[in-house]
Amino acid sequence: NYIAPIWRMPRNANKDKLSNYSIDFSGSNHIDLDIQSLNTPATISIWVNTAVNDSQQRYAIINGRADQTPYLYLRMATDNTYQVLFFNSNGSDTLQGSSATINTWFHFVIVCEHSQTLLYENGVLKDTSTTGWNGVNIDQSNNWQIGRDSRGIRFWNGTISQCCFFDYALSTDQINYLYNLNNPMVITGAEPIAYWPLGDNSNP
Repeated sequence: NYIAPIWRMPRNANKDKLSNYSIDFSGSNHIDLDIQSLNTPATISIWVNTAVNDSQQRYAIINGRADQTPYLYLRMATDNTYQVLFFNSNGSDTLQGSSATINTWFHFVIVCEHSQTLLYENGVLKDTSTTGWNGVNIDQSNNWQIGRDSRGIRFWNGTISQCCFFDYALSTDQINYLYNLNNPMVITGAEPIAYWPLGDNSNP
């Protein structure tokens, strides 16, 4: 399992963990996660907070490029709504989230199962696609990145916290556990295969 050694989990006593333990992306910086493949079924959990609503595409986390397959990414679209877009050999789809609100945290969980792909927003199932990942891993020659698109053109402007990858599909109870800001490393079930708290001495 991979945990970046200088990135630490906030203490539970902290009253504002996300604000105090997150990374500020100014619209020109990003993090290369140094990991390429995520075998499916899989789950991605991440907290995002936008500082702007400027009708520009802003990318929070991404693997791959739109002209290659497979790919998956979470972005704020030009209409200022959150979206998950993905494409694999089984098909492509867009999962629709809510309208973004400046300086407001949203928790997104993307569950990639063999027969479907699910988007949870703030602990609630928000959208479902019948296109799944049977026989397909999320794997390209490009590393996963936080804070920009794969071309280095569209950057996130805001803050991001608590990103983790699981190599199985999380249950609703497990997703609610993460939404309530509990420690992913002691989740009921297998711990994440990779975890980036993005706080306490982290630098993009």
